[in-house]
Amino acid sequence: WDSDIVAGMYWAAGIEQPGLPVNPTPARILNLSLGGGGDCSRLYEEAVDAILARQSVIVAAAGNTSGRAVGAPANCRGVIAVTGLRHAGTKVGFADLGPEVALAAPGGNCVNTRYGEPCLYPLLSTSNRGLTEPEPGGSIYTDSFRFTVGTSFAAPLVSGTVALMLSVRPDLSPSQIRSFLQSTARPFPSEGADNGDDPSPVPVCQPPSGRDQLQCYCVTGLCGAGMLDAQAAVEAALTAPAGDTGGGSMSAAWLLALAGAAWVLACTDRQGRGGTVRRPGRHVPVGRGERVGDLSLRAGIDGRRWRRHRR
Repeated sequence: WDSDIVAGMYWAAGIEQPGLPVNPTPARILNLSLGGGGDCSRLYEEAVDAILARQSVIVAAAGNTSGRAVGAPANCRGVIAVTGLRHAGTKVGFADLGPEVALAAPGGNCVNTRYGEPCLYPLLSTSNRGLTEPEPGGSIYTDSFRFTVGTSFAAPLVSGTVALMLSVRPDLSPSQIRSFLQSTARPFPSEGADNGDDPSPVPVCQPPSGRDQLQCYCVTGLCGAGMLDAQAAVEAALTAPAGDTGGGSMSAAWLLALAGAAWVLACTDRQGRGGTVRRPGRHVPVGRGERVGDLSLRAGIDGRRWRRHRR
């Protein structure tokens, strides 16, 4: 139920809820890998406004209804909505799009795959073998046969990037986080993709019209400002003048934290974790194999900076 999701959002951000204990560690980032059709309701609007006022960032999956309109809560004002990309940088067939999308990130895709064959481009994650609840001792990694794809997995890549940004600049506001993510995003490609055995060319994405819209070349305004670049976003947050983030104390401890963050960015492994949230009957289906778990964070999608981090 939406009311359950909203109550969980309030609680996660540290806003007291009737019948629930006070959250001792309010979240700075809420990742919502869930959603449903329709406009942003007043229930969601009020929750989003209250959470943003607490300086918590909300990232949400755009949805997986094959190129139709972005659903709630991703279409709520102030939410960072994320759509999904194929390995080639085009919009993946299942991902939704529209003006509400802030930016795009890898969503995984299985191309030219027949029954029993491996998924070629899954997003590797952690999961559990349990069908309706966690199975004791059943922790697993997803793979090309137990694959995980969807905007539910694109959104945590952005959430992980936000976590890295806040680790080096905890004074950033939700609007400043959005600005850095969008200003550092990479341009969408306009060529180089194909439809496999189908000789028809890949079209340019169009505004959602109530009909399926599969793979297409993204344009800003429908797939967001561009493709997530985690490294560039963190470096922009790290190096921005204090005035760009509303000021803040330049204490010795803060400067030391900046120096440490710069050293981390110089290392080869840049990683982040983003949790996901699901409620029965309310998550967006992406087909067989969807799982919830932690994702590896990669700096780009064009192959030049992809590094897999195994835990």
